[in-house]
Amino acid sequence: MVRPVLLMLAALLLSPPAVAQYPERPIRLIVPFAPGGGGDLQARLMAGVMSPHLGQPIVIENRTGAGGNIGTTAVAQAAADGYTLLATTPAFVINETLYARPGYSVARDFVGVSPWATSPMVLVVTPSLPVNSLSELVAYVRANPGRVTYASGGIGLITHIGQELLKFRQNLDMVHVPYRGQAPAITDLIAGQVQMSMDSPFSSMPFIRAGRLRALVTTGTERTATLPEVPSVVEAGYPDLVATIWYGLAAPRGTPAAAIARLNAAVQAAQAQQETRAALAQNGAEPFTADAAAHDRFLHTEVARWGDVIRAARVQVE
Repeated sequence: MVRPVLLMLAALLLSPPAVAQYPERPIRLIVPFAPGGGGDLQARLMAGVMSPHLGQPIVIENRTGAGGNIGTTAVAQAAADGYTLLATTPAFVINETLYARPGYSVARDFVGVSPWATSPMVLVVTPSLPVNSLSELVAYVRANPGRVTYASGGIGLITHIGQELLKFRQNLDMVHVPYRGQAPAITDLIAGQVQMSMDSPFSSMPFIRAGRLRALVTTGTERTATLPEVPSVVEAGYPDLVATIWYGLAAPRGTPAAAIARLNAAVQAAQAQQETRAALAQNGAEPFTADAAAHDRFLHTEVARWGDVIRAARVQVE
């Protein structure tokens, strides 16, 4: 009996350091966008509520540039030890096709850790456009090819690519007008300089309530509590137009499975807290929950889905 016990102890001593004690030091969370934006605010909320469940602080580091590619590439090149994570948004999966040289591959360089939160967009039009539903809009654009303008906060943003999805799926002839930010796009939409856009329901709600914008559909699978009177694209009969803004975590590929499981559990524990749900609701979002394997599959599906749309739109950034 002595020999087997000795062999077992030797195996334990010679085995790689266990990650059961993970994390043993602070975790760095790279946010590839500037402070103050939606991705940054969600990352800070996530870090704050996750930390108590991990017993270690999560330190935010903003690494901006190239539409998020600089920070994303930095994480792709980081040690796969669970101590450097990436805060993700739809740009993470869109940029792989949008940019000629993004500097990373989602499948090659990353593994999904957990989703965090999700929010639909809302398709809004200027009140002077004679449509009151998505089907009426589609019919109007087909009757007026090349005359309807759609605004976005910039080339490649989800507010742009979401409308490209509509154009692609319905084979519509519309004209894109990109702005340097979503706020000026909505300002010109209200003024009637452009005719339609996609926006956050939370941001557009005051203008919709005041009658300065008309909401046609939201882009989730169900109605949103922010605009409960507006049908979803699924309800309107266009299920292939579901396009949400989402936030989550990814890690360098090769990160230990036990560390990923620990992080995913911490996210889900934080999401279950009433205070977290209330904080998300204040920004028109709700928890987005899945295990790590399911989230990894989701990321790969999103890369392929948006890649098809971007190639069809012939949009690329050098």
